[in-house]
Amino acid sequence: MRVVAIDTECTGVNFHASDRPYFLSTCDSTGNVRTWSFRVDYRDRSVEPDSRSISDIQDYLDSYEKLVFHNAKFDIRALASIGVRVESRGWDRIEDTLLLSHVHCNNASHKLKDLCEKYLDIPVDDEKKLLKCIARARTMAKKLGWLVAKNNRPENEGESWMKVDGWLPGQLYGLGHSNDEDWRLCLADYGIRDVERTLSLWMIYVQWLDDQTRDADNLDLRLAYKRQLEVLPVLIGMESRGVSVRSQSLNENITHYRHRSESLLSELRNIIDEPEFNPRSSPQLQEILYNRLGFSPRKKTMTENSTAKATLLNLLQETRHTFL
Repeated sequence: MRVVAIDTECTGVNFHASDRPYFLSTCDSTGNVRTWSFRVDYRDRSVEPDSRSISDIQDYLDSYEKLVFHNAKFDIRALASIGVRVESRGWDRIEDTLLLSHVHCNNASHKLKDLCEKYLDIPVDDEKKLLKCIARARTMAKKLGWLVAKNNRPENEGESWMKVDGWLPGQLYGLGHSNDEDWRLCLADYGIRDVERTLSLWMIYVQWLDDQTRDADNLDLRLAYKRQLEVLPVLIGMESRGVSVRSQSLNENITHYRHRSESLLSELRNIIDEPEFNPRSSPQLQEILYNRLGFSPRKKTMTENSTAKATLLNLLQETRHTFL
């Protein structure tokens, strides 16, 4: 069976506006790797792929029986924004390692790098190298008057948001503003490694799913994955077209859930007899969980007991304590 993994790097996530893919990488089951890159206009960050490249990508993807993504919903919308339709030969070709990761272990990290570091022992040195190059390239681009991304959007959390500027190092190198070979290669190295990760992870999950579903009691796992895939075209359609919102109903729901949140907070404070308790404060939460309630920490950060969501979910499953 001909299988190919696909990943896009984009100037942002708002495809209703001007955000578009600037880099596409693929890796198939024979180890064949291909990449496409598109020039970004440094004045307004617009991307205009040439029609020949779009046709080439469409024909290439159409030649495969399975298309594997990590977060298919995002990449399919990204490709559609430049005129590539992955559903042209049917939605049953789509596979998604992000959805498989939820079926496999719902309360763990679902990030591609974390999964591949855990299950495939693939280090994240390529991402660190890319981010280092982007940081330096952004400094240079600002001095040249280029329009760079701003860290003021909801999706721009952590350091990895800078990847929306992953086009900068290569483009600056190509125009002679840098002679650092890392700037020329870092984006391609990163993109290729990501599709290699995605394809390898998919193979592991497919084998795991096959092993699990040999037992009739575990058939629900395959069904759960199938149902999530079936919802994909609906979700993509909703996000692509947008949805109508009734402002009155929206405001009523906001008010209802604000009151519900306040009520739950009050109930939580009463359980531990702490009228000023702030559940968003890690130090306060650590004090309650590990000192007052005496839970055993399953995981530690560099300096303290973890209060990460996955840790709290594990504690809830183990203890069923009212506080949790």
